[in-house]
Amino acid sequence: MKQTIQEQIPLAENGLYFNTAGAGPLPRCVIESISSEVQKELLTGRANKGQRSLFQDKLSLLRSSIASIIGANANEIAITSNTTEAINIVVWGMDLKKGDEILTTNAEHLGALASLSTVHKLRNVQVEFFDYYKERDKSFNSKSFFEKINQNTKLIVLSHIFWESGNINPIKEICKYAKSLGIMVLIDGAQALGTMPVNVKELGADFYVFPAHKWLLGPEGIGFMYISSSGISSLNQVFAGNSSFLSHDGKVDFIPSTGSKRFEIGTRFRPIISGMSTGLDFLINDIGFSNIYSKIKENMLTLQDYLDRRTNLSVITNNVSSISSIQLPKEINAKAFRKELEKLDIYVNDIKRLNSIRVSIGFFNDEKQISDLIKNINRLI
Repeated sequence: MKQTIQEQIPLAENGLYFNTAGAGPLPRCVIESISSEVQKELLTGRANKGQRSLFQDKLSLLRSSIASIIGANANEIAITSNTTEAINIVVWGMDLKKGDEILTTNAEHLGALASLSTVHKLRNVQVEFFDYYKERDKSFNSKSFFEKINQNTKLIVLSHIFWESGNINPIKEICKYAKSLGIMVLIDGAQALGTMPVNVKELGADFYVFPAHKWLLGPEGIGFMYISSSGISSLNQVFAGNSSFLSHDGKVDFIPSTGSKRFEIGTRFRPIISGMSTGLDFLINDIGFSNIYSKIKENMLTLQDYLDRRTNLSVITNNVSSISSIQLPKEINAKAFRKELEKLDIYVNDIKRLNSIRVSIGFFNDEKQISDLIKNINRLI
């Protein structure tokens, strides 16, 4: 497995890359697949006979691959452009009216918050915030979260893993409680999918959304959206295009596509679909997600052990999968510290709100890289 990783992910050997939570490294096979498809388009064109049908087959294969990873059916998967687009499809597709409420947290990604902001302004839907950051140990207090729910709550929007602290949230518990009250749940899985086992049926979420370019090591411009049967029946087709329908009368009478595919819209850059499928084949068949999950877990335990034994630094929370947010002393500015690490070809992210550096560890990282990271952190502090 090590040789395969070295061959496919040269970035693993060039510098110390600990920012997959921002964007994962592209495997060589993904680049080669995209390049090959672009060359085909150069030489044979993009609208030749049979190409549309062939591309639809590739989209179907991609939906099936994603479904196999998350325990879903292929017809429950919609291919989007990114996570934010998927969130917008939900919040605009639900029949939310003035006075209805969406419950979320103050730890969500800006893409999610921006989506909620627009529906708040244009539909007068209220957005209620649970203050995650008031918890001293940065754990998720389900009881306090549930106390924010009232008779007007129609939708919960919550990250599976918070992008800043790395905390894993009790999604199954939240979905079960929400379901008992008839509240829909949208989970942002951007930092979870590809780092730990995810079974959307067991979690009970109505919607589970995530991008390609982080832990799935795919290209930008692709995202995915799981929609349960109850989720599909609750969503209007606010956005629609040629892919959204099975047939039409030539005017405005359309029959929607079956399943989640009805929420797919617009023309796609075809080569990245091929690249994404090739990359998933590498992860599923060459590496294996069980190996990926166990290696990430092993790496995180190593990082936590090194932090405990070799530094005086603490982490924001230990309830993590692949992200560790390391608290810096007050006199050290996190952004400046991150830039100093970059001068050494060490790549992390800085979290201004927590004055921390966010270390996100992939299956392609190893113990020596983790040791070198800690060594350089100690030297700079």
